[in-house]
Amino acid sequence: MSKVIEILEEKLVPVAAWIGRNKHINGIRRAFVLMMPLLMIGSIFLMISAFPLPAYQKFMLETFGANWKNVIDIPVSATFSLVGVYVAFLVAQQLANQFQLDSVAVGLLSLASFLILTPLSEVEGMGSVLSFNWLGSKGMFIAMVIGIVTANIFRFFVNKKILIKMQMVYHLKL
Repeated sequence: MSKVIEILEEKLVPVAAWIGRNKHINGIRRAFVLMMPLLMIGSIFLMISAFPLPAYQKFMLETFGANWKNVIDIPVSATFSLVGVYVAFLVAQQLANQFQLDSVAVGLLSLASFLILTPLSEVEGMGSVLSFNWLGSKGMFIAMVIGIVTANIFRFFVNKKILIKMQMVYHLKL
Protein backbone atom coordinates (compact mmCIF):
# COMPACT_ATOMS: atom_id res chain seq x y z
CA MET A 1 0.00 0.00 0.00
CA SER A 2 2.83 2.41 0.80
CA LYS A 3 4.32 1.71 -2.64
CA VAL A 4 1.07 2.87 -4.30
CA ILE A 5 1.00 6.03 -2.17
CA GLU A 6 4.65 6.66 -2.99
CA ILE A 7 3.98 6.35 -6.74
CA LEU A 8 0.92 8.61 -6.47
CA GLU A 9 2.90 11.22 -4.57
CA GLU A 10 5.69 11.04 -7.12
CA LYS A 11 3.38 11.42 -10.13
CA LEU A 12 0.44 13.48 -8.86
CA VAL A 13 2.02 16.00 -6.49
CA PRO A 14 3.97 17.81 -9.24
CA VAL A 15 0.84 17.97 -11.42
CA ALA A 16 -1.25 19.25 -8.51
CA ALA A 17 1.43 21.84 -7.68
CA TRP A 18 1.47 23.03 -11.31
CA ILE A 19 -2.32 23.31 -11.34
CA GLY A 20 -2.19 25.26 -8.07
CA ARG A 21 0.26 27.77 -9.60
CA ASN A 22 -1.46 28.12 -12.98
CA LYS A 23 -3.20 31.49 -13.06
CA HIS A 24 -5.58 30.52 -15.87
CA ILE A 25 -6.89 27.45 -14.07
CA ASN A 26 -7.12 29.43 -10.82
CA GLY A 27 -9.11 32.15 -12.61
CA ILE A 28 -11.59 29.59 -13.93
CA ARG A 29 -11.84 27.93 -10.51
CA ARG A 30 -12.45 31.23 -8.74
CA ALA A 31 -15.09 32.21 -11.29
CA PHE A 32 -17.03 29.01 -10.64
CA VAL A 33 -16.69 29.45 -6.88
CA LEU A 34 -18.21 32.93 -7.23
CA MET A 35 -21.06 31.51 -9.31
CA MET A 36 -21.97 28.80 -6.79
CA PRO A 37 -24.44 30.87 -4.69
CA LEU A 38 -26.24 31.94 -7.87
CA LEU A 39 -26.44 28.37 -9.14
CA MET A 40 -27.64 27.13 -5.75
CA ILE A 41 -30.49 29.66 -5.76
CA GLY A 42 -31.45 28.58 -9.26
CA SER A 43 -31.32 24.94 -8.15
CA ILE A 44 -33.64 25.63 -5.22
CA PHE A 45 -36.21 27.23 -7.53
CA LEU A 46 -35.80 24.35 -9.96
CA MET A 47 -36.53 21.86 -7.16
CA ILE A 48 -39.60 23.86 -6.15
CA SER A 49 -40.83 23.86 -9.74
CA ALA A 50 -40.07 20.26 -10.67
CA PHE A 51 -40.51 18.34 -7.42
CA PRO A 52 -41.65 14.91 -8.69
CA LEU A 53 -44.36 14.20 -6.13
CA PRO A 54 -47.85 14.32 -7.74
CA ALA A 55 -49.47 15.42 -4.47
CA TYR A 56 -47.06 18.35 -4.26
CA GLN A 57 -47.73 19.36 -7.88
CA LYS A 58 -51.50 19.17 -7.25
CA PHE A 59 -51.17 21.26 -4.06
CA MET A 60 -49.14 23.95 -5.87
CA LEU A 61 -51.63 24.02 -8.75
CA GLU A 62 -54.60 24.40 -6.42
CA THR A 63 -52.88 26.95 -4.18
CA PHE A 64 -51.19 29.22 -6.75
CA GLY A 65 -53.12 28.57 -9.96
CA ALA A 66 -52.23 27.18 -13.36
CA ASN A 67 -49.36 29.63 -14.05
CA TRP A 68 -47.40 29.05 -10.84
CA LYS A 69 -44.54 27.30 -12.70
CA ASN A 70 -44.09 30.28 -15.03
CA VAL A 71 -43.28 32.51 -12.06
CA ILE A 72 -40.92 29.97 -10.48
CA ASP A 73 -39.14 29.45 -13.82
CA ILE A 74 -38.02 33.10 -13.97
CA PRO A 75 -35.17 32.67 -11.42
CA VAL A 76 -34.28 29.32 -13.01
CA SER A 77 -33.91 30.98 -16.40
CA ALA A 78 -32.02 33.93 -14.90
CA THR A 79 -29.43 31.54 -13.50
CA PHE A 80 -29.06 28.54 -15.78
CA SER A 81 -29.96 30.19 -19.09
CA LEU A 82 -27.32 32.89 -18.58
CA VAL A 83 -24.42 30.82 -17.20
CA GLY A 84 -22.29 31.57 -20.27
CA VAL A 85 -22.71 35.31 -19.70
CA TYR A 86 -21.63 35.00 -16.07
CA VAL A 87 -18.66 32.79 -16.98
CA ALA A 88 -17.50 35.20 -19.72
CA PHE A 89 -17.40 38.06 -17.21
CA LEU A 90 -16.13 36.23 -14.13
CA VAL A 91 -13.30 34.22 -15.75
CA ALA A 92 -11.83 37.36 -17.31
CA GLN A 93 -12.38 39.37 -14.13
CA GLN A 94 -10.73 36.78 -11.89
CA LEU A 95 -7.84 36.32 -14.31
CA ALA A 96 -7.36 40.09 -14.44
CA ASN A 97 -7.22 40.12 -10.63
CA GLN A 98 -4.42 37.56 -10.76
CA PHE A 99 -2.55 39.65 -13.36
CA GLN A 100 -3.21 42.81 -11.31
CA LEU A 101 -5.16 44.51 -14.09
CA ASP A 102 -8.39 46.53 -14.04
CA SER A 103 -10.65 43.57 -13.40
CA VAL A 104 -13.99 45.24 -14.13
CA ALA A 105 -12.78 46.62 -17.47
CA VAL A 106 -11.41 43.23 -18.51
CA GLY A 107 -14.61 41.49 -17.40
CA LEU A 108 -16.78 43.91 -19.36
CA LEU A 109 -14.58 43.57 -22.46
CA SER A 110 -14.87 39.81 -22.22
CA LEU A 111 -18.65 40.00 -21.80
CA ALA A 112 -18.95 42.31 -24.81
CA SER A 113 -16.73 39.99 -26.86
CA PHE A 114 -18.85 37.00 -25.87
CA LEU A 115 -22.06 38.76 -26.87
CA ILE A 116 -20.54 39.90 -30.18
CA LEU A 117 -19.46 36.34 -30.99
CA THR A 118 -22.78 34.77 -29.93
CA PRO A 119 -24.69 33.56 -33.02
CA LEU A 120 -27.95 35.35 -33.72
CA SER A 121 -31.23 33.58 -34.43
CA GLU A 122 -33.73 34.62 -37.06
CA VAL A 123 -37.24 35.25 -35.73
CA GLU A 124 -40.00 35.86 -38.22
CA GLY A 125 -41.28 39.39 -37.96
CA MET A 126 -38.42 40.48 -35.68
CA GLY A 127 -35.27 39.75 -37.67
CA SER A 128 -32.05 38.71 -35.96
CA VAL A 129 -32.21 38.33 -32.19
CA LEU A 130 -29.83 37.19 -29.49
CA SER A 131 -31.00 33.70 -28.56
CA PHE A 132 -30.70 32.13 -25.12
CA ASN A 133 -29.36 28.95 -26.75
CA TRP A 134 -25.70 29.99 -26.56
CA LEU A 135 -25.94 32.16 -23.43
CA GLY A 136 -26.44 29.20 -21.12
CA SER A 137 -24.41 26.07 -20.54
CA LYS A 138 -24.12 25.46 -24.29
CA GLY A 139 -21.88 28.54 -24.59
CA MET A 140 -20.01 28.09 -21.32
CA PHE A 141 -16.83 26.61 -22.83
CA ILE A 142 -16.49 29.34 -25.43
CA ALA A 143 -17.17 31.89 -22.67
CA MET A 144 -14.20 30.50 -20.70
CA VAL A 145 -11.98 30.69 -23.77
CA ILE A 146 -13.10 34.26 -24.51
CA GLY A 147 -12.46 35.25 -20.88
CA ILE A 148 -8.93 33.84 -20.97
CA VAL A 149 -8.12 35.35 -24.37
CA THR A 150 -9.52 38.76 -23.42
CA ALA A 151 -7.51 38.92 -20.20
CA ASN A 152 -4.32 37.90 -22.00
CA ILE A 153 -4.81 40.42 -24.81
CA PHE A 154 -5.50 43.15 -22.26
CA ARG A 155 -2.38 42.13 -20.31
CA PHE A 156 -0.32 42.19 -23.52
CA PHE A 157 -1.41 45.76 -24.30
CA VAL A 158 -0.76 46.93 -20.73
CA ASN A 159 2.69 45.29 -20.66
CA LYS A 160 3.63 46.87 -24.01
CA LYS A 161 2.31 50.23 -22.76
CA ILE A 162 -0.21 50.45 -25.60
CA LEU A 163 -2.79 52.41 -23.66
CA ILE A 164 -5.37 55.08 -24.18
CA LYS A 165 -5.00 57.52 -21.32
CA MET A 166 -8.03 59.60 -20.56
CA GLN A 167 -7.92 62.61 -18.35
CA MET A 168 -10.86 64.01 -16.48
CA VAL A 169 -11.09 67.78 -16.69
CA TYR A 170 -13.36 69.57 -14.30
CA HIS A 171 -14.48 73.14 -14.90
CA LEU A 172 -16.00 74.81 -11.93
CA LYS A 173 -18.25 77.76 -12.57
CA LEU A 174 -18.80 80.00 -9.64
